[in-house]
Amino acid sequence: MASATPDSRLPHPFVSVSIHDWLYEHDQLLDETEDPDEQIFLSTYFGLTSRRPSSPTLQSLDLHADSFNLLPPADQNALSFNRDFDSLIGVFHEQLPVIDSVSVFTIPRPKGRLQKNVSVYVDLEEIGYRNVGIHAIPNWEFGTIQNVYSINVAFPSMYNPAGNETITEEHYAQFYNLAVHPAVEDHLADNLSHWPATYQSETLRARSARGAITHTSHTV
Repeated sequence: MASATPDSRLPHPFVSVSIHDWLYEHDQLLDETEDPDEQIFLSTYFGLTSRRPSSPTLQSLDLHADSFNLLPPADQNALSFNRDFDSLIGVFHEQLPVIDSVSVFTIPRPKGRLQKNVSVYVDLEEIGYRNVGIHAIPNWEFGTIQNVYSINVAFPSMYNPAGNETITEEHYAQFYNLAVHPAVEDHLADNLSHWPATYQSETLRARSARGAITHTSHTV
């Protein structure tokens, strides 16, 4: 039997829609404003969350819906569908439409770095390169959502087409000391005492006697 039973693990109510209906809902959302920046934000938000910012209802994409609805009712009852998505990758340039808390790593986990070609390409117009695989842009794991979904930050200005750009501890330290910690100080001052004062102090605390690093995270 084909079923429209909601997946109880999803954090929001949802309706199953076809590809056509999903794209229609996306286009309708963009028609609500003529501001290009707002359109980019709405498109990114809907693309990554499958819902409108003002609505809790997810538009769950059913890849079989179009062909299923074309069948006679008698044939529909004989069908059973299983879907298995290995990964979903979203690329954003300025705003991250997070709908949940994020666990931020003070020391990035090496295994979280995106290094394998995932066939997703972007243009780095500021430095004159086009069609660059996102795995080739220096990046590391910034944090996770629900310990399931990874958020990586990438640094296009560090891109080297020769592929020999190395991320060092100094890069990690600069990012935490000059970006993460000041952001926490500005926006989460009440929790500042729970965060390491510097990257260097965190590495001293997190390193065991054998030299292994414990990668802890803080929730924001």
